[in-house]
Amino acid sequence: MAVRGALGIARALENEPGADHFVHEKREAALSLLATQMKPVDVPQAAEHLAKALEDPRETDYNCISLLAKALSNFAARLSSTDATLVVERLVKVLETDSDRVSLVAEALSALAARMNQTDAASVVKLLVKALENRWVTDHDSLSRLSFALSVLATRMDPTDAALMAKRLAKVLANSLETDSPCLSSLGEALAALAAQIPKAKKTQLTALSLPLLEEVPPPPKEGRAEVQQRTVATRICESLTIQELAAVLKWPLCVGETQNLVLGELGKKTHRDFGDDAWKFVQQVDSLGVPGLNREFLQRPAKRPRIEDTIEELEALASPAAEKP
Repeated sequence: MAVRGALGIARALENEPGADHFVHEKREAALSLLATQMKPVDVPQAAEHLAKALEDPRETDYNCISLLAKALSNFAARLSSTDATLVVERLVKVLETDSDRVSLVAEALSALAARMNQTDAASVVKLLVKALENRWVTDHDSLSRLSFALSVLATRMDPTDAALMAKRLAKVLANSLETDSPCLSSLGEALAALAAQIPKAKKTQLTALSLPLLEEVPPPPKEGRAEVQQRTVATRICESLTIQELAAVLKWPLCVGETQNLVLGELGKKTHRDFGDDAWKFVQQVDSLGVPGLNREFLQRPAKRPRIEDTIEELEALASPAAEKP
């Protein structure tokens, strides 16, 4: 029953472009429920119908396309790597040919990320960065969707590919006319996720960390809830920084609240001290940490905000052919 119902709804979504938004909404809700009841062998067929529906240029309603992407996301976790690759190939064609669907298709692709190999992930990230370079998306909602997809997919990339994409994204930020903090924060999240894949890119990691801080880092998730991507990326970057680099971040004007707690927590791990959520405890103990160059005098110096120009220069070097040699 679940199989027949799910496949029937998926076929309807594929074959009825332009259907009323509320009809699509009911179908998507029903699919979400049925997806958990289907046998693994039947999931690829339903996913294929939904991917075809997303491909169809006759469907022009933004909300309906969003529901199709959401419906496909419900099946992503149940696809094998091989079946996921086939769906990804279809969606990539949409990215290449239809700029209006980029952010929504990216949402579906981010759900498929865990099933992608490195090559597929790198190919998709290249297309998403291209969308940012060509300003196919400019509104905050679309930028947020696209940047989230980039952040998820970045975890599947190797350092060399990540450096190449981070360089292009850093140039987008450098040339961006965006002055809206949420938009810059979204782009910064994507850069931060790429930077976290590049151990040597210290300047990039610091620059990337500074941009998401334009919006407050979310608190730890409640029990049973997944951690928000922004917090996950910020945590990964903090883990990669040295004690002195973390102390420098602590001086940033925007390093407050939950962000400050993240930094203090990582400083505590690296120094084997307990600073709690109190930056003053760190200040009081800094001279006794025994870290060369790190003392109260260092903390009293003006904070230095990372420069995107330094980031681009660093990534140019890391992404060069010579940098790939052992």
